[in-house]
Amino acid sequence: MDITISAEWLIPIITDPLFPLISMMILAILGLLFLLLIFRIAMHSYTKRLQDQYVAKQEYVLLALDVPRNNEQGPEAVERMFAYLSGAKGTGPAELPISVEIISVASHIQFLIRIASQFRDLAEAAIYASYPDAEIVEVEDYTKEMPDKFPNDKYDLWGADFTLYNKNAYPIRTYTNFEHTMTGELKDPMVDMLEILGKLQEGEQVWIQIIIKHSADKEIKKGKKEAEMVIKKLMGEKVKTPKTMSEQLINLPLEFLQAATIMTPPTPGSATPEKQKTVSPGERKIIEAIQNKVSKISFETKIRIIYIAEKEVFNKSRGIIGVLGALNTVNTLDMNGLMPDKTAKTLVNMYETSKSSSPKQTAIMAAYKKRGGNWKIESQFQKDWKKFLEFLTISQASKKNVLNIEELATLYHFPVIASRVPLVKKTGSKRGEPPFSLPTK
Repeated sequence: MDITISAEWLIPIITDPLFPLISMMILAILGLLFLLLIFRIAMHSYTKRLQDQYVAKQEYVLLALDVPRNNEQGPEAVERMFAYLSGAKGTGPAELPISVEIISVASHIQFLIRIASQFRDLAEAAIYASYPDAEIVEVEDYTKEMPDKFPNDKYDLWGADFTLYNKNAYPIRTYTNFEHTMTGELKDPMVDMLEILGKLQEGEQVWIQIIIKHSADKEIKKGKKEAEMVIKKLMGEKVKTPKTMSEQLINLPLEFLQAATIMTPPTPGSATPEKQKTVSPGERKIIEAIQNKVSKISFETKIRIIYIAEKEVFNKSRGIIGVLGALNTVNTLDMNGLMPDKTAKTLVNMYETSKSSSPKQTAIMAAYKKRGGNWKIESQFQKDWKKFLEFLTISQASKKNVLNIEELATLYHFPVIASRVPLVKKTGSKRGEPPFSLPTK
């Protein structure tokens, strides 16, 4: 295609008597748009501050879950529990987060759930519906015993937030992929992690935190559209990616230039006919997995892991590499998986310490205790500039990881009796109902 650019069309526009007036009108419109942009950013920041204040003012309870001693139910029971918890929607300006946690203190493992006090009955009902013999006890926050600031004379700490390394439409490897095709026997994906947690020494602790929050309706629609676009690409269909606000502004001069460009039309018959793509078995499997993911209830998810230990017993190979290795069981190269967020972890890498780690250690400990969101170390200018870029959708720094209830149940579920993890806290006896004739007075 031959392209020639002609600038002769500019001469009558510049010499026109109305050109200065039109220029002033264009500048006035651009100024108004800029003011509207600043106002919208300010309103967004104000709304975010109100939401954070609302979440911080709520009362929360931390519930310890003692698993049934003879548990035979697999992750599908916890999947139903997460579906039940999807009803914990508040009426305030922000959705209240729910934190499900697994901790190991000197190899003793405990499952916990932290939820707003107003939803405690809902959480207990969700657990008892799947595990009638479970025991639920309100406990003190275990994080209070640990230091708030680092460096610390007694403790050392490693921590990181985890993010999906592919688009949200792609699922991680779920428990259904760990079932034997012939016998249906489940090779519990939780066993590897529990084995690592069960080998910690006195003075070592590993905390695993999964914060879930309901997605807004527009985010749900956005996720479904993203999944549809991914499926169409895999099937070989042409997909027109919607332009962001920033891309539209950038493309305005180009579109204006194209309107004044004399383009030689292509020769008839020069275009090659499109070939229909054949979907491979692997791509068909991915398409089915994506369709399965979007068909189930999903949550915005933040996964955070902390390894804290006394300096005398701090062991990176056991507390860091072992945990990361166990987490790799849910990762697949063709779909999705979890990896440490490079901008939200305490060390430069797992094999060396850094003087810059101390403020990061303090920040991640504060974020964990608050069950909060991002904790990246940034200046106020960096934060304000990033907000501006995110508003224009130029930056993807605040990517929201979305997991459905099947994926969550894979990462957080009680081990079945066949797993034989002896150090998981279990119920001491079976719960029973009181006799019907028992007097109440």
